[in-house]
Amino acid sequence: MQVTYKSKKIPVREVERVVLFSDIRGSSRTTVEQSLHKIAEITEKFYAVCKKVMVGMEFLEFYADESLAINSNSNTMVRKSLILRAELTSILSKIGLDVGIGIHKDKILYLETNDLDMGVIKVGSSLNIAKRLEESSYGGDIIISETVYDELTDKLKKEFKVKQEIKLRGWGLPIQTRVSIR
Repeated sequence: MQVTYKSKKIPVREVERVVLFSDIRGSSRTTVEQSLHKIAEITEKFYAVCKKVMVGMEFLEFYADESLAINSNSNTMVRKSLILRAELTSILSKIGLDVGIGIHKDKILYLETNDLDMGVIKVGSSLNIAKRLEESSYGGDIIISETVYDELTDKLKKEFKVKQEIKLRGWGLPIQTRVSIR
């Protein structure tokens, strides 16, 4: 499949992927209370932990105090999210912050725009749902969609004891989720 942008044909790949969003909880408050130097230091630590834990992901990108990871395997993503939460909590809790994580699996589109200096654009409801799950999480929680939960090993399923229906901002129907509460 291809799309046309500025008279150029751009290859498009449709693939099923697991998407994780993580976010530093309380960073807006910290921005008001702390110096920019302190905020930069916190963000740098957040990025460093994400890069270390999420090694091997198909994509890993950062936006301010958030990270986005994409991979093809639900078990791998959930295992890494549990490690990510533990490592970030040990750093962030010392300064009154926490982390929220949301994970969903569905089809996404990769638009290969490298020749247009835009990199690879990722589009799809999977990204939107994972982001909304992350936004719905309390500090320290990991919320996964039922789609991800269904693919987990029994050992990993035990981490997600709470079943919850969540109405996501911008979506008409509620989504079935599982929550791992720290």
